[in-house]
Amino acid sequence: MLEWATFLHENGRDEAALQLVERAATMNPSSIRPQFVRLQVLLSLSRYNDAMSTIEKIIGSIGEQEYLRRLKLDIAYNMGKFPEIIELLQGEFARGDLVQAGRGEEENNFFWKGLILARALWAENKQEEALRVYDVLLTPSVDSLFREKIEAEKITLSVSPSEDDFWNMVTFKNSEDSSPLASYFEPAFVAGNVGESVDRIASDFYGAYRWQELIKKERAARDAIRTRDYYQAEKKYLALLKETKSPENILDLAFVYDKLGLEREMVQRIPMSKAGIAKLKAELQQLERVERSAVVKAIEVAREHGDLKENAEYHAAKERLGHIEGRILELKDKINRAEVIDCAKVPCDKAVFGTVVTLLDMENDEELAYQLLGPEEADVKQGSISVLSPLGRSMLGKEVGEEVVVQTPGGTREFEVISISPSTFS
Repeated sequence: MLEWATFLHENGRDEAALQLVERAATMNPSSIRPQFVRLQVLLSLSRYNDAMSTIEKIIGSIGEQEYLRRLKLDIAYNMGKFPEIIELLQGEFARGDLVQAGRGEEENNFFWKGLILARALWAENKQEEALRVYDVLLTPSVDSLFREKIEAEKITLSVSPSEDDFWNMVTFKNSEDSSPLASYFEPAFVAGNVGESVDRIASDFYGAYRWQELIKKERAARDAIRTRDYYQAEKKYLALLKETKSPENILDLAFVYDKLGLEREMVQRIPMSKAGIAKLKAELQQLERVERSAVVKAIEVAREHGDLKENAEYHAAKERLGHIEGRILELKDKINRAEVIDCAKVPCDKAVFGTVVTLLDMENDEELAYQLLGPEEADVKQGSISVLSPLGRSMLGKEVGEEVVVQTPGGTREFEVISISPSTFS
């Protein structure tokens, strides 16, 4: 019964799962396992008061484990009990209980508790205190520790720029948010250095690196609000929400939209070509009619193999289903908000969405041709760029013979528009 309840929960049918769990708990009141499944389902339903009561029952049976203590803090945070969290965790900070020591679970606790404290302080409008906690979590930086270790062991590092770095340069995408360590944690680098000292060092620092990358992004977003740089704040919070949808991040983004006069940004229309919308619809159909069914079947087959804890096929299929469901929701949203434009019929007296614009690079006399498309379908490798990219923005509205000036990380670039033509497809 509990296995079936778990399956229902993992496939989004939490109410039905909860009914089965309650029956299982009634049939075997001395078993702790139904309580753990019940806890997972209640958290999924955001029934935090009931979840907290369930945790107390579990603690009464097995004692207060660190996992349960962290879970209680998580629930308190989601319930908005920020003053209580601040009182508890600030005391630990003051006593030094959160001193970063070792790796593994100790390191995770240090970063996790510090991050919860910083978020609670921010939610209570204690901005300066929150930023100080972020700074504690970022000191010393993993970047400096990694480099010190590399130098101490006299290791010479040489990493070629990734393909993404190359295309970022072509489209003048600012890479200010990228980490200097990112290349050393990429699969290609790790695979090429298995067994080497640098591989061991990178593995030692990987956990702290991931934590500090999240903390740096969150601190930068907070700082943009504090300095009233709302355009940067919008950009950073949108990126941050892809990784962590915490309550105060969502509220901060709503505040930013209010300041920018973009309260209805979440329903903004997305310009898209006919080919672009057709591609999204085809992907949606493939996911809904083929891939989702195949993965659900794979989950059912994997469950028949026994113990789910050690069942790699089950966990892989479950993770794949989560990605599919997320992509389906994303595609439906984009299709619903699409403003479809026939690129073959747009006027070509000036550079607008859908047109193909040929530029002359004033520095080296090289000709470059790009089609202007929306951010959802632009692909510089296929000869198209987004109208929201730095170059795309600078091109919009220009006529043949006019100059296009773009500010890039490497300095100012100047181009001349030498032709504007319609697309060969709609």
